[in-house]
Amino acid sequence: MKTLKYISMLLLASMLFGCEDMDHSYTGDFFVSFNSESVSEKENAKVISIPVMVSDKRTEEVTVTFSVEGKVGATEGVNFTVLNSSTTLTFLPEEGVKYIQIAPVDDLAETGDKVIEVAIVSNSKNYRIGVPGPDAKFAKCTVTIKEDDCALKPELFSGKITGLEDATTGGWWKDAESKCEWEFVSENNGVFVFTVKGFWYAQALNSGSNSWYSSESEITFLPVRVTINLSNPAAPTYSLAPDKVFEENNADAWGVFVKEVNNEPLTIDVCGRYLELPYTVTNTSWAHNYLFTLKFQF
Repeated sequence: MKTLKYISMLLLASMLFGCEDMDHSYTGDFFVSFNSESVSEKENAKVISIPVMVSDKRTEEVTVTFSVEGKVGATEGVNFTVLNSSTTLTFLPEEGVKYIQIAPVDDLAETGDKVIEVAIVSNSKNYRIGVPGPDAKFAKCTVTIKEDDCALKPELFSGKITGLEDATTGGWWKDAESKCEWEFVSENNGVFVFTVKGFWYAQALNSGSNSWYSSESEITFLPVRVTINLSNPAAPTYSLAPDKVFEENNADAWGVFVKEVNNEPLTIDVCGRYLELPYTVTNTSWAHNYLFTLKFQF
C-alpha cells in the first residue's frame, strides 16, 4: 500500500513539473570564457579554432577583446599566424560562440613544440571573465603546436643502402632493387653534401635481360656528388654534379654520366627516413637522355 502511494506521488509530480515545462538555463551573472584551458594540435594542422563563449539569455550585443601571445618557441609571423582580422569578437544577442583562429606554420625543421597563450582581456559589458567560481577558470587557453618534424642526421643517411629504382623514361622496369653507398661529406646551414656510389645500378646489373653486366666484378661504381638543401625546410631541393656513374674494369667504352641538376624540388620525409631522387643519365653518343628515380628507405 505504501509503495502504491509513492508511485502515485511520482506520477503527480511528473504531470505538474514535466521536462517540457522546466527551464534549466543558466540564470546567474553573464560571463565570457573559453570552453577549454588547453588545446593541442600538430604543426601540420591547417587551422586551430579556439571557441570563445558568452552566456545565453542576453538581450544586448557584446564585444570581447582577446590577446594572443607567443610563449615557448612561438613567434607570431614565424611559427604561427592569427587569422582573425582584429583582436575583438562581436556577439549579437542570439550568438553564443565565436572563434579565435590560429594557423601554424608547417616546416621541415625540428624545432620542438611551440606554446601560445590566448586570453580574454575585456568585454564591452563588463561581464565576468572566466566561468563563475572562485578561480575564474577558462579565462585563458594554452595552445600547444606539436612538433611533427625530425632533423636530418647524416649518420642515418649514410652507409650501404638498398633502394628501389624506376626506369621513368621508357618504362623498362619498376621498383628494381638498387644498391648504393652514401657517404656524408659536409653540412653548412642546412645544406648537406653526400657522395653516392651506385647510380644506374639496376640498369647495369639488375634489370633482367636488359642488364649490361652479369657481375659487380666487371665494373666499379664512382661517387656522384649529391647536395640536399634544407635551408628552407618547407621547400627542400637537391642538386647533382655531372659526375661519371661507373667505369668498366677492363675498358671504359660507355662514359655514362649523371646530368647536372641544380636546386630542383626534392621528395623527402626525414622522420620516415625516405627519399626519392630523380636523375638523368647521358652519353655524348646517345640520341636521348634517360630519366630514372631512386627511392630509398634509410
